[in-house]
Amino acid sequence: MKISYKISLYFPLLFLLFGCQNEEHPMVDDNTENQELFDILNGNLLMPSGELAMVYTFLLNSSDYRSVQHRYYDEDLNTVLTVNLNHDKDTLGASIYFYDHQGRLETKKSYGYNEGSFSWTGNLRSTFNAEGTIETVDLILSDGSPPRFRLRNIYNERGLLQVTEYSDEERNEYIYEDNILVRMNYIIGESIYMKYIYRYNDQEQLQAKQTTIHGGGDAFQYFYDEEGRLKEERENSPQWGYSILERRMYEYY
Repeated sequence: MKISYKISLYFPLLFLLFGCQNEEHPMVDDNTENQELFDILNGNLLMPSGELAMVYTFLLNSSDYRSVQHRYYDEDLNTVLTVNLNHDKDTLGASIYFYDHQGRLETKKSYGYNEGSFSWTGNLRSTFNAEGTIETVDLILSDGSPPRFRLRNIYNERGLLQVTEYSDEERNEYIYEDNILVRMNYIIGESIYMKYIYRYNDQEQLQAKQTTIHGGGDAFQYFYDEEGRLKEERENSPQWGYSILERRMYEYY
């Protein structure tokens, strides 16, 4: 059974957000969008045992992380706040998350941090058709410009993702065997530009996404801890002999 630890995170998070900055009075711009960030900070945030706590990002083979993301949850174990810091523990920004009555992510609001204050930069907004089989994601920027189409996910009647459309000419197609994802084709126009073959370990966990270009190899690799939780993800470059481009390390509460 998972144990959730509910604590008052407002002041610890203020230290996390501002502790390594030199500004005496960090501010959030006084408008509705930005005030929502402090409303979340001032609410009941959870750090549930066993849930993802931090994601560290490393470039190439570096042992020093470039950035780290902290995650916080609500009582339904939905992520409601992420805070991004650089390797010097300076605040880069934050995001807050809102869900619909079915528990689907509906809006991600992002904020940048500069010179002692947060500023709302934009939203990613998901809308669903009545059957829940088509999800359209739009980007809404803070400059008031019209929403920009980002992608469309199309699901089958079993809820399996079939296609992700990025434009009329660009899409991912997903192929399953016995409801297990085994291949993804990245398509431009009518041609397959990149094919990923999914490989699983004995515990049926995704182990790698393999390509056949440049001699073939693992473009993505996944490693797990003794409890079966993802602990490391590697992105490798086919163009450079499948050497590491980026690593992500995962830590849990």
